[in-house]
Amino acid sequence: LPFPPETFQCVICSQVIEHIPEENGRLIGELVRILKPGGVLILGTPDYGRWQWVWIEKLYGLAAPGAYADEHVTHYTLASLQDALRAAGLDLLEHEYILKGELIVVARKPGAPVQ
Repeated sequence: LPFPPETFQCVICSQVIEHIPEENGRLIGELVRILKPGGVLILGTPDYGRWQWVWIEKLYGLAAPGAYADEHVTHYTLASLQDALRAAGLDLLEHEYILKGELIVVARKPGAPVQ
């Protein structure tokens, strides 16, 4: 990302990470790199571990054939995303769902917030 390290107090990344091949934590590592100590990362992605998302995706495919086809190249589940965030050194704060299939995870970079 074209930002210096520790630039932002909060980074929101919604409906992006599933479109990028995850290569040994590189993507999440970049998001963590630009967070200030104590900063918050908010990630939104489909949860492929939940039947609700599987059906939502199938219905979407029927309603809009070819709309995004195979653009979801990394299929996260709550567990796999939590593991990736922990591996990147983040502390998990909470998670929620939209329509029981869209996952929103909130995590914090360790360290005291920079004033």
